[in-house]
Amino acid sequence: MKVFPHVKKIIKTFSESTTPLEKNLRKPSGRRFNVGWDISHAGRFVHVFNTLYKNREVTGTGFPDRKFMEELTNQFLYGVFNGDFKKPLFTNFMDGTNGWYRVGYNGRLGYGYSPWSMSFAALTGGYAFWMEYNNDIERLYYALLKMIISENPEIRRHVMEYYEKTHFYHYKKVRAFDFSNMENPNTKKIYDKILAVSLLFRQVATKDDYQ
Repeated sequence: MKVFPHVKKIIKTFSESTTPLEKNLRKPSGRRFNVGWDISHAGRFVHVFNTLYKNREVTGTGFPDRKFMEELTNQFLYGVFNGDFKKPLFTNFMDGTNGWYRVGYNGRLGYGYSPWSMSFAALTGGYAFWMEYNNDIERLYYALLKMIISENPEIRRHVMEYYEKTHFYHYKKVRAFDFSNMENPNTKKIYDKILAVSLLFRQVATKDDYQ
């Protein structure tokens, strides 16, 4: 169920199902400027602004105030999150823009992050710490944890496509994680971060939630 039906405007630079052609990358129209940070690097906002907010007496300024922190949190919740608690996804950029990211990065052939492919960064970006500014953050991360540990085939397909396969390389989508195999060192590293986040919850997710 779409909990936030008003969140519909997703800006896409390219089609999700296709990798941008090399000839398009050389044209100014093939890129977009003045968009927000990608949500992986924007994870810095959590620690920077939380630190500034909690130490305003030290800095001697009123910035950021509570209203700013709430608005920043709301942008992540209502501008980046797709509003679907069963199959959550996140736009690639903090302003809600959902175009390709890092296409051809550092000369890599067929490389890039397609729309929604930065969703995995929501798991490790620290955004759960913003639940003190909006209770919906806890609800969202509780849903994310349930999704990750689910054995439901439909949910597993969703996780594999958007959270385990993270980017294209040589025009094929690379599977970086496998949440069904905790012996994989890359998977365990990210899963440990998710479990650390879960310590903030008042609820506890179980596999029965999605069976």
